Amino acid sequence: MIKFEDMLNDVLPDVPGCQNDLAINALRNAAIELYTKSWIYTQACDSQQTVIGQAEYDLDTFNQYKLIGIVSASIDDASILPVGKTSMNRSNLRWQDDTGQPTNYFSYDYTTLRLYPIPDRVS
Repeated sequence: MIKFEDMLNDVLPDVPGCQNDLAINALRNAAIELYTKSWIYTQACDSQQTVIGQAEYDLDTFNQYKLIGIVSASIDDASILPVGKTSMNRSNLRWQDDTGQPTNYFSYDYTTLRLYPIPDRVS
């Protein structure tokens, strides 16, 4: 893996007077933006079993990576669909209490996956 410091000879001639720390920070921010917008790097989370009555599941993070989105989720090899919390509130005011085989998911902050309906069996 190339270190940001190793790219300074390529970058600094185009920005006269730029300090090394500022250039390294700009390179780091550009790399983060590239990964975030392009989804060029994705990682599968470890499988988890559902727990009867448990709707929320913590998502693992990997090494120094920050989770920025959920690409897909499945239960028993069947895909479940993403849904927004606002949509859930509009379609069913008591959705937080519904139980059954999960068909949808959403995430508050990409560290927790929330299943809907709440699992009524182990999968």
